[in-house]
Amino acid sequence: MIGQSIQKWDALDKARGAFPYPSDLYRDHCVHLRVLRAGRAHARIVSINTDAARQAPGVVRILTHADIPGLNSFGLIAPDQPVLCHDRVRFCGDAVALVVAESEQEARHACKLIHVEYEDLAALLDARQALAPDAPQIGPNGNLCHEVDLGFGDVDAALEASDHIVRLTYITGRQEHAFLEPEAGIAWRDEKQRIAITCGGQNPFADQKQIAAILGVPLEQVHVSHPHGGAFGGKEDLNVQAHLALAYMLRVALPAMSMSVKKVLAVPSSGTALRSMSRWAVMPRAG
Repeated sequence: MIGQSIQKWDALDKARGAFPYPSDLYRDHCVHLRVLRAGRAHARIVSINTDAARQAPGVVRILTHADIPGLNSFGLIAPDQPVLCHDRVRFCGDAVALVVAESEQEARHACKLIHVEYEDLAALLDARQALAPDAPQIGPNGNLCHEVDLGFGDVDAALEASDHIVRLTYITGRQEHAFLEPEAGIAWRDEKQRIAITCGGQNPFADQKQIAAILGVPLEQVHVSHPHGGAFGGKEDLNVQAHLALAYMLRVALPAMSMSVKKVLAVPSSGTALRSMSRWAVMPRAG
């Protein structure tokens, strides 16, 4: 209100550490899901064998790229990041498979039983090396994502008329965003029968559009909320959202679920929610 100092609604709880972030949200009777990561910088996937993992104790379901009903990619500038890799992995954190099990320990164990045969490829570890004419092509459209050429007026004429020309290359340091919470979230079926996702992020409408494309469902069947903030540009792309929504939609008679971006995902058995964390997550199981 103009002329008045209004206290932010969540300020006190955040200062006291009482505010529930997505990683604090939990559902009873959850099963867990773990994400199998590539663990290598660049390689071709020869085969993915999940037979042993499917027979492991406590395993509810294993998901690979073949289970994705819609678009197997996401990204704001270019949709070139696979939800689950199928032909190549391009960095060690690429997701290859998801394991849903009755406990975190069982999900972790089953994840180790998935056998992925790789053919290692040359890795590019420097941006200037990636722009070399003979550099291996990492992305589907090459190694250059975007190029901006700035100039005002007749630049060539201005340079020609200059007494001195100084050419410099400026390099800025990398800056990691300092979030207040881990990358986490929870998903459930809301009162409008939508797949509802609450997680750390900053662009719920872009998330909604990408998730709907991945699930192959109309936009109005997905609802995303980001009540926590603290992004600074670092949460523009999907983090846990895609795996969360995919695991929830493809659940086996599971009405809700939780998950972990880096390690485990889980889902509740008789409720209507799904949870995801940067290290682990949980979801209810049927029965």
